Amino acid sequence: MTSFPDRAPPPDSAPHLAPADVTDAQRALRDAGGASLSTHDGVTVGGWEVRTSRTPILGKEALAGLEARLGTSHLPEMVYGSALTLTHAESNTKLHFNAEDALREWLVENAPPLKIAAAARWAEAHRLRFGTGAPPNTNSGSSGSAPPPGWDETQPISDYDWTFTTPYRGSVMRGGEAAGEEASSSEDCSNRKTNTQKKSWMSTQKRVDRGALMAREPILFFDELTLYESELDDNGESSVTIKVRVMPTCWFVLMRFWMRCDGVRVRLRETRFFLQNRQK
Repeated sequence: MTSFPDRAPPPDSAPHLAPADVTDAQRALRDAGGASLSTHDGVTVGGWEVRTSRTPILGKEALAGLEARLGTSHLPEMVYGSALTLTHAESNTKLHFNAEDALREWLVENAPPLKIAAAARWAEAHRLRFGTGAPPNTNSGSSGSAPPPGWDETQPISDYDWTFTTPYRGSVMRGGEAAGEEASSSEDCSNRKTNTQKKSWMSTQKRVDRGALMAREPILFFDELTLYESELDDNGESSVTIKVRVMPTCWFVLMRFWMRCDGVRVRLRETRFFLQNRQK
């Protein structure tokens, strides 16, 4: 159904520019009015700066700090410090994608925990053998009240969503502050009247221009990042990944949460950001 990156980020030497000939890629970027960042981790084009950062899996100290900030010790086995940032200086807008914000929204959503297939089979076997009543009383002291063989009093019950399902759709910043989706455009404009009129986010019925994405244009920049992933205690897998592609006339970001709990459920949540550069 989908593909996943390797367990570790690709080596730093992996090329971000898609054309085989780097000279051709640089020429295409120059023709589009853009330039490569001096740090070689992104590009500027159409008034946008697109930058990615990569890290290995967070170490013990970094994880301890993340746990402290989030207020939980339950984290995926593999959390990366990698991030994608898209900045538009003219409108003072920044789009940021990172694992910490994704996990913070996982905590806020607080989805009910799934029971694995083994737990479902255990529950059905228990129902067939012992009925649906409560466990036998073991406090009377009589030998006849001991729990029958097969009664499992240690069946684990998780009190949190151990699939790390998150509704995260990126962190949008305007003027250095987070921009919530519930904020109306009129209120935003009234609070942001300055010498330079700033643009604001508005609801729209427009869809991603698939024709623009399928156009035979040079790819000026491409990268794929993993924010976090888990093997769900050998019961499946879940991950949050990001792909970014920049072309002369547009850029496109695909963020994907994917979860497979063996024998129970699959989940797929995708968020797409698309911007068409109409500058001459």
